[in-house]
Amino acid sequence: MKNVASTIFDTAGLSADEVELVEIERKMALAQNAEAITGSWDDQAVYFDFGAGNFPNKAEAHAEIARQFENVTNLRTRILELEVRAEGSIGYAFSRQNFVSDSAGGGPELNFVFRETDIFLKKEGRWRLVHQHLSVPTDLASGSVVFYSEVSDT
Repeated sequence: MKNVASTIFDTAGLSADEVELVEIERKMALAQNAEAITGSWDDQAVYFDFGAGNFPNKAEAHAEIARQFENVTNLRTRILELEVRAEGSIGYAFSRQNFVSDSAGGGPELNFVFRETDIFLKKEGRWRLVHQHLSVPTDLASGSVVFYSEVSDT
């Protein structure tokens, strides 16, 4: 497993499949809408959102993501860390990302760090995301979510 984000997506040493996964991750981070995020998702993809949300297929996940995006504009997500691996027809990506956006209603800017785990299957020659799990770090001593974190690229 190689951390490619710290080298500004230097994919040297990665297999062709791993390079494809890096590109999918990069496109999802740059996405400005639900269609762009879920474009490489399998129809039966399972999505675990930050909260209690558990969406059992792409259609339900897409609807939830679209609903959330109604409240934000000008997304500026940065991948801080990214590790990928692909073997045969299965691949995965683990990342830590900094989500920054403007509020659609003119409210305060959103800026927080989250973790993402993506599982992929190669179907008919294409990588399809079959599971995504998002989380925010939590301070177990206080029970509080940690919405901020180091956002360094190193």
